[in-house]
Amino acid sequence: MKKPRGGTSLIETLVTLWMIGVMMLLVAELAKNIQQESVYNKDHDQRMSAHQALERVGQALRSSHKILEPAINGTAPRLRVEAWDPSANAGRLPLPPLTTGSWSADDPSFLNERRFEVGADGVLLCTTLGSTTDSIRLMGDINSFEVRGNNDGTYRLELKWLDSKARPQHLVRSSAVLPL
Repeated sequence: MKKPRGGTSLIETLVTLWMIGVMMLLVAELAKNIQQESVYNKDHDQRMSAHQALERVGQALRSSHKILEPAINGTAPRLRVEAWDPSANAGRLPLPPLTTGSWSADDPSFLNERRFEVGADGVLLCTTLGSTTDSIRLMGDINSFEVRGNNDGTYRLELKWLDSKARPQHLVRSSAVLPL
């Protein structure tokens, strides 16, 4: 009587190795796709963050009382504006007839300075200087922020950064300042 042989045949081993190889290829392809999607999402998030940051800077520029920096036909790495302090103006604006005493739009006690600039760590910050100084992070990983004043009352806002493949990216917006 013959004893049954234990173990696997050569064909069984080759089929098993082939199946393991196919599974490893599928897992490698899946990992590559996940990594590409992650890079795409990071770059997309950075671009959307730039859009939102420039929109916020543009809103501050349009709602400002006075532009301190840059001057018309000037370029600067920051934007400095004076805006009315909402907490100090709660009883005065938008209903000046209810204001008691003399009122001046340029009274420093009713104004805050807002500054938009890239900090030393590459973060675009909005800093409000008043009785207390507050800073808000608008966007990180920025190479530069540039503001240029034009003769026609518009300001050109530009952000520059590097994407995940170290390619330079930039976004430009123009914002008009309405005369008071």
